[in-house]
Amino acid sequence: MPPTPNDHAQEEIEIRTRSELATIKTVADTARLLRLTPRRVRVFITEGRLPAMRKGNQYLIHLSDILEFRKKPRKPGKPRKKQ
Repeated sequence: MPPTPNDHAQEEIEIRTRSELATIKTVADTARLLRLTPRRVRVFITEGRLPAMRKGNQYLIHLSDILEFRKKPRKPGKPRKKQ
């Protein structure tokens, strides 16, 4: 079965080295990399468009997932409200 976007959310996080720490980003770090607001990053996470892990009260995102997300085309501008 192919992995789903939230498979990373089910993994246990064990950070043992600095190189592993460099591949895991917070919402604020992710927002800077994607040039978005932290709130918009959390929206993408809750919508399932950006895979993330929950550790305590914060989301952690793999750098590889951030880079994949950047490759996906997005429509510019503010999203339309649902009617």
